[in-house]
Amino acid sequence: MSLCQLFPVPSGNNKEFKWEWRANDNSRRSSQSFERFHDCMEDARRNGFEVELQQAVGETAPGRGAVS
Repeated sequence: MSLCQLFPVPSGNNKEFKWEWRANDNSRRSSQSFERFHDCMEDARRNGFEVELQQAVGETAPGRGAVS
């Protein structure tokens, strides 16, 4: 199974975005943009790709500042 990554793309104004996927070898990409991350991920899977998820980083990353 080929790998792909999901990425945000601008939509309308600077504060809005949608999701698309692209094969890691740049051979294919989604034929449309998706409002929801999950819908984009499911489309990639239906097209034979495994979605490579990356660890979130930065101030808004889940778990940042969590008490251990």
